[in-house]
Amino acid sequence: MLQKFFKKPNTFWLIVIGIFLSYIIVGVGVYLWQHDIVTQAKIKTENTLTELNQEKLDLENETATLEKSIQDKWENYKNNVIDLETVKVGDKLANGMIVTETDHISAVSFSGSVVLKGEYLFSADKDFFLYDSVCFKPDDESYLILPKMDNDKPAICFSNQDVAKNRYGPRGSQGEATIIIDNFIIKTPFAGAELIKTIKKN
Repeated sequence: MLQKFFKKPNTFWLIVIGIFLSYIIVGVGVYLWQHDIVTQAKIKTENTLTELNQEKLDLENETATLEKSIQDKWENYKNNVIDLETVKVGDKLANGMIVTETDHISAVSFSGSVVLKGEYLFSADKDFFLYDSVCFKPDDESYLILPKMDNDKPAICFSNQDVAKNRYGPRGSQGEATIIIDNFIIKTPFAGAELIKTIKKN
């Protein structure tokens, strides 16, 4: 019976071999197709993970930058440091002063009273540009609570000179005092304020 089977025409064997090869080709094709799908899915997953990791890194960097910016602003806020570019009317400092006016160039005005300690001087030097003016030089502790735009420590010349001259005269007088001021204005490298009250004078 086997002999009869194997003695069948060559066409039969060609068909059998063709069908067999077809199955192999189809199987290989399906395998390659599936392998390609898996590979593409793997690449897509890896790309997605890479993008997510990069986004996470970018977000962490942005967060760190924002935190540093907030920390810097908070430190400036605590130290009453003014940024001329960003300060705006209505801003309130840690010392309680409120911005009332700014030109965003060199000058900022404030309302709100503060107590200062330091030295007063009623200038009697005719060669001094502040001749016949009463000014006040706060001590280091008082400078910490005053608004500032840099590291300068300018003397404060009073806007109500008549009152100041009456309290700290005669011309040429100087000494230590504890005072209350309001309507402070800083215009680097100068400063001014209204003398509200003299608490103590030596």
